[in-house]
Amino acid sequence: MLPTKKVSHYPFVLVFLIFSMLLNCMGIMILQFSEQKISFQGLGYLEAFKDLPIAIASIFAVQYINRYGSKFALLLTTGFVALCCLIVPFIGAFWVMKIWFIVIGLGFAVGKISTFSLIRSNFNKQRLVQVMNEVEASFMLGIFLVNMGFGWLLGSRFKEQWMFGFWLIALVAIITFILLLKTPYEEIESSGKEARPSLWATISKLSNRKTAVFLLIMLLIVFVEQCLNSWLPAFYKGHFKVTSQFALQSSAFLALFSFLGRYLTSRLIRRFSWYRYTLFCVALLMATLLTMYLFITFLPQQSFFLVYLIPAIGLFLAPLYPVINSRMLLTYEAQNVNRLISALVVFSSLGSALGSIYISWAFHFDLMALYPVFILVPILVLSLLIVFFRKINYSKR
Repeated sequence: MLPTKKVSHYPFVLVFLIFSMLLNCMGIMILQFSEQKISFQGLGYLEAFKDLPIAIASIFAVQYINRYGSKFALLLTTGFVALCCLIVPFIGAFWVMKIWFIVIGLGFAVGKISTFSLIRSNFNKQRLVQVMNEVEASFMLGIFLVNMGFGWLLGSRFKEQWMFGFWLIALVAIITFILLLKTPYEEIESSGKEARPSLWATISKLSNRKTAVFLLIMLLIVFVEQCLNSWLPAFYKGHFKVTSQFALQSSAFLALFSFLGRYLTSRLIRRFSWYRYTLFCVALLMATLLTMYLFITFLPQQSFFLVYLIPAIGLFLAPLYPVINSRMLLTYEAQNVNRLISALVVFSSLGSALGSIYISWAFHFDLMALYPVFILVPILVLSLLIVFFRKINYSKR
């Protein structure tokens, strides 16, 4: 159904901003808890405590979201997230953080499905791609803010109370709750009495070649993003021997460039073929990683400038997810879009968990110098899948 009047998409921007800050505080956790002698291997598996619940919840949450409504689900999620952020400074032990990430992961699963569903229902074809890129851009902005903010706290005289930084996220969640409550959104109609779709029915709706390739592409994009977003501060600190504050704030610029990449894409994408645009981004991404590897391997004494070059990766990596995602959503039937989004969240969370575990093993076995190569390998696979997706898609360029 199309909306009868224009509605604001800024509550969705704030929802993604909140979850971005919560899900991507992992780099801070890695730095802080590694100083407590917790191994990189153990920290790598911490990522799974948020990502696997996201995957599991996404399989079953869609039927309840359809029944009670996406807006209600978002209100419930933002309210609960605010409560979690207010509590966490008082119970911040490592084992408690595992439980906390499980709760945040469950909230993100519901929040992402609900947000994408409302975007699909309230914006026409002309605005959907732009709104999707702006919402996804806020995710990158959240990574920048959380790294800069906590980096400042860790470098100040309040460093022992760094977890109270989550109270600011709670404030944003409360503001988002109020905005959602006041904004009228239209939803895909559901009787509320319809039979719950079985897991097999959901899988059968998605079991075609085009959807399978799309989901694998999304998995690999998030896989690569996680290799950078969570582990770049540890790479800076371990390889370049910088302080935790400098590592966090320098890697925060990766998120800033990612935000710029998605924001600029939202303004430029109508002028270009989505396929050529994504291949152009992938080519520049591979060129940057190769430059990284060559300097680290052959010119290590001159490689410190990479601290300032690496964040530019965000310009080329960040646009891939929203461009391909919006392309798929535009051509997908409205009644089944929640099922697609549910599967998308599952594959994205699996990509996040696998990416962090993958890089954690490289760090565990002291292969930090090969960090660019470990990222380049999945990008090569990704480029092949994008070419294949275009061949079976037959979309207008």
